[in-house]
Formats: sequence, structure tokens, C-alpha cells
Amino acid sequence: MSDTIDETKTIEKYGKVLVIDDELALLQNIQDYLEGQKIGFTPAENADQALGLLQNEKFDVIFCDIQMPKMNGLRFLETIRHQGDSTPVVFFSGFYESQMLKEAMKLGAYDFIEKPLEEDHLLAVVNNATEYGLLQRKIAGIENQKDPKAKKSLNEFKNKINQLRVNKYSALQPARK
Repeated sequence: MSDTIDETKTIEKYGKVLVIDDELALLQNIQDYLEGQKIGFTPAENADQALGLLQNEKFDVIFCDIQMPKMNGLRFLETIRHQGDSTPVVFFSGFYESQMLKEAMKLGAYDFIEKPLEEDHLLAVVNNATEYGLLQRKIAGIENQKDPKAKKSLNEFKNKINQLRVNKYSALQPARK
């Protein structure tokens, strides 16, 4: 496997997405769309079920409803970060509450999108978050290397991450056409 940024193209089309929501109809709609895009989909009806899945599987991105019974999305994110899981987490919700969004970002959420989810928006966020996660893993893997070639790759990956941060396709910004 190559350590070039182009590797993300394969993951974009064949990534693994964990979606956590207590609305079964929404899970089914997301599954139908993502699988049609050749993106692996794993549903979880609540945060506890998702935590169980994360013990045995790795995902490229996690989508999580903020408001769920028992454990809400913020506590879920706090739990996985405490366990050392750095998978990009994208929250979605049917309502916008700035304080909750600020808390999510402090905890390390990658992005936030509003329900109802638009398919092209969902796909753009999946692609960006997947690429971001891949670059983060690559950076972590080469940060301690002494090889100057690896350091050059490290700088390329960090620059690409900065581009992703600037170009983040988010509900907080006007939608791009």
C-alpha cells in the first residue's frame, strides 16, 4: 500500500461508516444510499450498541445523532475519545443548538449536519471525514520516523488536513453546488 494521498480515492468509494440513530427509518434510508455508493454501512440503534461494535471493528467515519435515549451523542464521543479512538465523528440532529454544537467540537467532533440529510451533502461529508481520518492515521504512523522522505510526506499530509479543515462541507456554511 502506498503512502500517497491518492490512496484516499479507494477508501472514499469503499469506506466503512458506522451510523448511530434510534430512528430505524433514517438508518434504512442512509443504508440504501451509502450501499448504492459502494460505501460499507453498519447501523447501531443506540450508543451502547455502537460501543460494542467499536470493540471489534474499525470504521472510517462515525455518524451519530446527538439526541438519543440513555447515552446521548456527546457522551458517546467523550467515551470513545477516552478509549483512544480517533475516528472522525459527524453529528447530525433535527435541531440546531449552538451550545451543544460548541460542546461537540470541544470534544473533537469532525462536523455537524442538520436533518433531514441531503444525499449529496452526506456523501461529501463521508468523503471529507474519511480522507481526514486516513491522513490523521498516516501522520501518527510517520511522526517519529527519521527518514527525510517521510518528513516530506508528513508535511504534505498536514497541508492536506489543513485544506480539509478550511474546505469542510458543513451545515454551518452555505451549501456548495
